Amino acid sequence: MKIRNKTLRFIEFFLVGVVMGIIEDVLAVWLSTGEQITFRVIWIVFLVALPFAIISEYVVDHPKFWKTIFRIKDNGGRVDPVKLHRSRSESAKDTK
Repeated sequence: MKIRNKTLRFIEFFLVGVVMGIIEDVLAVWLSTGEQITFRVIWIVFLVALPFAIISEYVVDHPKFWKTIFRIKDNGGRVDPVKLHRSRSESAKDTK
């Protein structure tokens, strides 16, 4: 079975996102509450981190997400900060 590069990249980022989310949330629980870290706490943290990892992978990390949000034309995959600033300024003028 051959895994496409896109699928492999998605799995890698998804797993790293879930693992980092769990570590971050467990650390936050421990530092803010002083709660003893048990399997139950890790399980709850996993259930909380999972939807955010999915949303992050499917929405925010999608190649066209920032272009769609800021309505930027493609210039070879790079976001030009000057055009980004101009598009924001023009949209602010249009709303006045």
